[in-house]
Amino acid sequence: LARYKPVDVAFKVVGTGSVGMRDYVIYMEGNGADDPLFLQIKEETTSVYAPYLATKTVTTPNQGQRVVNGHRAMQLQSDPMLGYTRFEGRDYLVRQLNDHKATLDVTHLDEAGLQQYAEVCGELLARGHARSGDPGLIQGYIGKGKRFREAMLEFAHAYATQSRDDWQRFKASLA
Repeated sequence: LARYKPVDVAFKVVGTGSVGMRDYVIYMEGNGADDPLFLQIKEETTSVYAPYLATKTVTTPNQGQRVVNGHRAMQLQSDPMLGYTRFEGRDYLVRQLNDHKATLDVTHLDEAGLQQYAEVCGELLARGHARSGDPGLIQGYIGKGKRFREAMLEFAHAYATQSRDDWQRFKASLA
């Protein structure tokens, strides 16, 4: 970043989840106009989960740092510009601007495609969670033998049953 110089700053209009928070885009140039860099500096406030967490689990005094820690734990490769700062008494996340929005229209998936999509999503989520924990603690909790696997299968079957029941109730409520 040392070779980049700020050229302009703009206030970014945010979505409904961030109304009232500050969000800026900084246009920077490195080796002239042919070497642009856009950084987003987005205000981060206390997590909505904070009231439900034990005080000892909140270890970051800066809310931007809390978000950065989450990104780094869950993503295989984080934004190289990812960071945090504080100014005027507010905490901010700093990252390279990525204004791409992409979604998958699941209505175009057949049953096999939806199954594959669910498997990929589950695998990515599991990998993120696996990277975010302490391996020694996880191994100690899981232990050895079949007990953990059997407990996970039992939970998965119960959850699948609950999901099917919920879906049936939802469909019935629309009728």
